Amino acid sequence: MQCIARRVSDKAVLHLVKLWLVAAVDEKDHRGRIHRTTRNKDEGRGSPQGSPISPLFANLYMRRFVLGWKMLGHERVLQARIVNYADDFVICCRGTS
Repeated sequence: MQCIARRVSDKAVLHLVKLWLVAAVDEKDHRGRIHRTTRNKDEGRGSPQGSPISPLFANLYMRRFVLGWKMLGHERVLQARIVNYADDFVICCRGTS
């Protein structure tokens, strides 16, 4: 939530994100039975796999990764560029990586 709050200033949006993170999730077991779990709330981390909020989180973390990549000089040393789209990315390098 701290990472999200650095980039999102709207209190209503932050409240909705927090509600999303603590919401129960229905999961199917190997027998096809549905179980309601609050694993994300209980562990205090993560979001449901495949949830519509995941791309927002991925982009927030991706931004931190790209900034760190550049600050540490990897872009220059490896002559590399990061190409990202939504929540995926590719690192294109010249020579050895």
